[in-house]
Amino acid sequence: MSKEEAEEYLNLFRIDDQKYLVGIFQQGITVYKQQIRALNIFYSLVTTERIKYSPDFRIGIIGGGVAGLTIAAAALEARLNVVLVEQEAHYLHMQRGCDIRNIHPNIYDWPDEEATYPSTKLPVLNWRHDTASSVAQQLLDGFEKVIKSIGEESKPTVKRLRQQYNSKRTFVTERIIGGVRKFQIKNYASEDDKTVKTDRFNLTCDLIIYAIGYGIEVGVTKQSAIRGATSYWRNDAYNQTFLDESNNFLVSGTGDGGMIDLFRLKILNFSYDYILNIMKSISYSKELIDDLRAIKKRMMGTDPRMTLFQEFTEIPEQYYMPIIDVIKQDRRLRNIEVCLNSKKENLESIFSLKRNSMINSFIAFVLYKGDLFSFKKGPLKYDEKLKEYQVKAETLDLQESNVIIRNGTNKKAIFLIDCLSSLERKKIQELKELQLESNKISSTDPLWSVGEMYQIFNDFQRLENPAIKKLETRLEFLPIETRAICSSFLSVLSNVLQNVKKDEIYSLNIHRPLMVQNNMYYQQITTYNVNRLHKDIAGVTLPIKEGSVGLSFKTGKPFLVKNVEDNKWGKFLELIKTTDGNHFSAKAKSFLTIPVLAPTPSKPGFNSTCLVLYVEAKNPDFFDQETIELIVSSINGFVASIDNLIAWDQVYMKRLNYEIGSTVDAELSQYEDTGCFEDLSLRSFNNKPFKDFYSFDLIYKNSFERFD
Repeated sequence: MSKEEAEEYLNLFRIDDQKYLVGIFQQGITVYKQQIRALNIFYSLVTTERIKYSPDFRIGIIGGGVAGLTIAAAALEARLNVVLVEQEAHYLHMQRGCDIRNIHPNIYDWPDEEATYPSTKLPVLNWRHDTASSVAQQLLDGFEKVIKSIGEESKPTVKRLRQQYNSKRTFVTERIIGGVRKFQIKNYASEDDKTVKTDRFNLTCDLIIYAIGYGIEVGVTKQSAIRGATSYWRNDAYNQTFLDESNNFLVSGTGDGGMIDLFRLKILNFSYDYILNIMKSISYSKELIDDLRAIKKRMMGTDPRMTLFQEFTEIPEQYYMPIIDVIKQDRRLRNIEVCLNSKKENLESIFSLKRNSMINSFIAFVLYKGDLFSFKKGPLKYDEKLKEYQVKAETLDLQESNVIIRNGTNKKAIFLIDCLSSLERKKIQELKELQLESNKISSTDPLWSVGEMYQIFNDFQRLENPAIKKLETRLEFLPIETRAICSSFLSVLSNVLQNVKKDEIYSLNIHRPLMVQNNMYYQQITTYNVNRLHKDIAGVTLPIKEGSVGLSFKTGKPFLVKNVEDNKWGKFLELIKTTDGNHFSAKAKSFLTIPVLAPTPSKPGFNSTCLVLYVEAKNPDFFDQETIELIVSSINGFVASIDNLIAWDQVYMKRLNYEIGSTVDAELSQYEDTGCFEDLSLRSFNNKPFKDFYSFDLIYKNSFERFD
């Protein structure tokens, strides 16, 4: 990313060159997208050199929610000084203790292939789907882990990170110190104000980031005229059987929050995985998903031909109406009357990707087609004298507990917070227009790769402590469970080989393809197994064009290389384009690469390379026919076990949809001419392919897991 591109991105959040507001007027307010947006801002500030390493440089972060914690964690990993200010007694106060809401990082991207992937892929504060309370705890545990890692004798944690809670009266003032513009963050209450419990402090910072969240929902605060509203994040009993005769509800608000409560009222123990599993089981599952993906693509285009509602009506009813039938058969359709209320929109206009996710819009459409809820347009009001709710003067026969208000967050409240000056409020109004305009494009895609962020952390750490080892190779995100399962396989294979190669010195590893910012790489999944011929770390990521492993990925073929003559070996190494991060050591005299293939969805009849096993040995004659057949047999067992885990729904792995392994045979002739290279595909091996083309972002599923 260039400095100019980073500056353009920062324009969406810039109050001035030393003050920034995390986007609160943008679409995409999921926990995961807030984290991505926060890291985009941090990355852009580093790219534009507004954040530079200095032992005295300090970032002031106002807000201890998801975005504030994420920026703070990144800054601390880069060994920067941080002041983190939170108005409540603890961080993530909205999500803590909330057990009725489940948070998933990707489900709102449905029906995209990766939408059900249950884990984040971030350089800091990763988590996997669970209840809001559990996700909050995962984030807090991750932040605590960062805090424990930053303490050093030269600079204890307490000096690097200042955490301030109960900051009810926070003000940011400017000072010129040594000719440099600085900011003082103060928190205090007046002596005669006994109603506000607040901690006093006064700290100086070089950069201010307002991460103050999206506000409390409209109707929840005492100042609201709407009666009966409760926060989306407060626990309720709507998932349970009602102990009285209540069976008539109104949900006011047609955003994602309102639709989710509609689903919870109509479908017993509602969860997205329940609905998606039904969709997988019905006869026209593939046709339905293909249609929905095509619809989403058109709706995200510059000139959609129809509204989302109209697009849905074009889908044949036999594709989706069986969903209702299965819910009824499972006895999970609840006998509850629900009215969905919108202040302004007609029924058709509530189906819009500008305000709702695709998955919620589609489920609501299916319920609508099944005549499972009614709809009323008009503002909801409560008549204090008559003690009744009304929509357009029509009285609603409802108890207060049967009215659910989901009118979104009160973003206007940001203009009233104490720490903003009048000039800053004016600038934020301008930012509002820019951020709303940015909703027309995807402003929450990562501007960085995990590897780039790791490199930033390492560069900053080395500026503070030159003794820290320089990160010489690219490291990208690697799921722990992927590494664990592949390490177990290599351990088994190592034990098998040791029985027939007792006195030999050899090492093994396994690699997966990885797309990073539209460029193809391959990644080392584990450290080298058995007696290592050189030092290495898991997660090393190399361009697909490099090394013998890359050659097997590109061609989809197995290769055997032997160092028979030094001059031929040198020629081969020059052709293979080795780098400092290459996988074979100077001590290795032979090595074997065996690809595992899988069918490519985008190209019927074509197999792509899904994994590559790499084995190197000190003995040039290590790989005889018997040994190669033993290795291939072990790989086939591993392939069968992974296919079984997926068939039994024990693990999740995203399917890939690009082709790897199309290099023409003519490209191999230059390697064969060296005299130390053999294309093993010319031999007869029964190399078992995977049933599908997997990403190997492998996550175990638990039988009790569910998300909504």
